[in-house]
Amino acid sequence: MSNQSNPTLRPGARVILLDPDDRILMIRTETDDTDPPVLWITPGGAVEEGESFEEAARREMWEETGITDFELGPCVWTRQNVWRWGKDWYDSRERYFFSRVGQTDLTPERMEEIEILTFTGFRWWTIEELTASDEFFVPRSFAELVAPLIAGDVPAAPIEVGE
Repeated sequence: MSNQSNPTLRPGARVILLDPDDRILMIRTETDDTDPPVLWITPGGAVEEGESFEEAARREMWEETGITDFELGPCVWTRQNVWRWGKDWYDSRERYFFSRVGQTDLTPERMEEIEILTFTGFRWWTIEELTASDEFFVPRSFAELVAPLIAGDVPAAPIEVGE
């Protein structure tokens, strides 16, 4: 079992997904196993053994949204975060990929059991809605970080983002 001072390393891949109207897909999670118990995240998850970050991002998109017809864009952010799931602690080393998609219909029929239990909603957010909201987004400064991407300012190399 891991603890806060000795967390389990967990490489992850996430996708910042924009629709044709520049809305960003976020997933609402709710569980007492995390702090805070309610938060909004982008599609994504752990990189499985033998998988690249890009392969993990594509697989997670398919599992969590049913979307397969998209081109995975560049890695624009990296993020390290130590977090709790129940009694275990994880040291996530995530890469965030930026992509646009034409399809907005979601068919999240391939989610893992833990996702089915904790994912409580999907929503396409405008930047204005993100900025005005007091919901907890991951990373915390998500609206501020995603605004340049929406405007077409994609960094030449990934930038490290905070919690």
